[in-house]
Amino acid sequence: MNQGIHYVDLLRWCMGPVTEVTAVCATQAHQIEVEDTALAIVRFGSGAVGTILSSTAAYPGFPQRLEITGTDGTVVVEDGRIVRRAFGAQATAGDPGNDAGPGGGAVGAAADPAAIEVASHAAQIADLLAAIEEGRAPAVDGQAGRDALEIVRAVYESARTGAPVRLTDS
Repeated sequence: MNQGIHYVDLLRWCMGPVTEVTAVCATQAHQIEVEDTALAIVRFGSGAVGTILSSTAAYPGFPQRLEITGTDGTVVVEDGRIVRRAFGAQATAGDPGNDAGPGGGAVGAAADPAAIEVASHAAQIADLLAAIEEGRAPAVDGQAGRDALEIVRAVYESARTGAPVRLTDS
């Protein structure tokens, strides 16, 4: 939950509400009393399906990654930066759509927690402070945080029971 919640939040923001989660959690590589690997299949309200894999057991550790692939394109985000994209005819014309970025198997926060970029956290805190001063809602509110937390809670519940978990208000 500590490592994966931010990308669960980003996935939900990109794809919309989650309606069902089926998951498995395991302790694969560390001598700890909690999971170090979680894998989930998620169904979205739109009808799309996706997977979530969160692990501190993958050696040597790689950047956090979000990949969204659809019928007319793909976007890959690593550690908060778009590193690959291909849309429409470009997606089938052999153009890899590479952006400059870490990619290429760069070691990320899973291997080195100090590698976590703080700029997005700082921007979110700055927006929150500005929202208080300006009397407006922040860009990311408590409900968005709760929505991501409900998905993670469903991962744990499904892993515990071995059954899919339905979400109604995620």
